[in-house]
Amino acid sequence: EVARLNLHRDRITALTAGTCNCEALLLSGSDDGTVALWDTRDSSAIGVIDGFVLGADDSGITGVAFASDFSLVVSYGSHVSVLDRRKLTRHIQRPAVELVDLDNECDVEALSTRGDFVALVDEEGMTGVFDVTDSSIAIDKFAGAHEALASCVAIHPEQPEIATGGFDQKVHFWDMAEEALINGVDANVMSNQASNQKQLVNPPFVYALDYWNIDNNVSTRMLASGHADGGIMCIDGDSAKFWPDCHGYSISAL
Repeated sequence: EVARLNLHRDRITALTAGTCNCEALLLSGSDDGTVALWDTRDSSAIGVIDGFVLGADDSGITGVAFASDFSLVVSYGSHVSVLDRRKLTRHIQRPAVELVDLDNECDVEALSTRGDFVALVDEEGMTGVFDVTDSSIAIDKFAGAHEALASCVAIHPEQPEIATGGFDQKVHFWDMAEEALINGVDANVMSNQASNQKQLVNPPFVYALDYWNIDNNVSTRMLASGHADGGIMCIDGDSAKFWPDCHGYSISAL
């Protein structure tokens, strides 16, 4: 164990790593409604942000991400806040560092960022995107949706493409420029083919997504998805393969 970072009063529900001015940073969110920024070099808290107003049915902070040069992005309930990291002090209320607060009108389930862009998915299966540097920030919703709650999202590291996964057991690929569906893969079909049986008790809901590249080849689509039945699906270009029973239960992160 290198260091133990203790600050939140409840379970940590969101975590991401990033850099800013050559600093190695962690951003964490919790069920207690707080967000903390950590300096990993000395295990210290740079600042704690409080004042995220959670509704009775909200599940705490659902997503945290770094964006642009100094922006922090936080989702909670139906809201997405963009915060200025430069205004952060040891303990501060949300409005003091908030650049904008966006209401998605239904609960945001996950975030992903690349540069100035933020992608999100929500409980109604919709995918949206916005630019944190836009003078009039607004969430642009894509045409089409998952047939159930959308649970995870990832932006391609180089191409204008977004991948989303949902409780409809499908992985969708979206064109960021056109804000429209490109194609998708049905994990339920892939899982049934791989295991030679239909999943009735624990279907392959999509819980996690991650792009990767080999030999710096970022021109093709290479994506891994983690599923509720413990399986992993790898999508390479237009082909896909499903490995069942990689874990004994749900894969929550990749």
